[in-house]
Amino acid sequence: WSFFTFVIGYPIASATYDAPNELGIRLLAASNGGLVVTLVLMLRLYLGVSFVSDRLDKDVVYFESDERQPITAVDLQRLGYRSQGGNWIKPESVAARDKLIR
Repeated sequence: WSFFTFVIGYPIASATYDAPNELGIRLLAASNGGLVVTLVLMLRLYLGVSFVSDRLDKDVVYFESDERQPITAVDLQRLGYRSQGGNWIKPESVAARDKLIR
């Protein structure tokens, strides 16, 4: 938080509040700017972790095939997929492993 306050927030606040008697307002604005950047990064981290956690928790997972050639049904079956897109039903061992990871 303090890194973003002084590296990002303080220069912007100094350009906005440039009078010598506005030091308190400048520090408050820099602190708010650093807090906003930190909260955005924390929100992004939380959303990423919750997405992965939800996929680990489900027994049936939606996936999209990348349609690159050559992808045949045999290649997809070897990887555990039943088709080139749609829902993948996890085998018991994979579901148990994912529950442990979560």
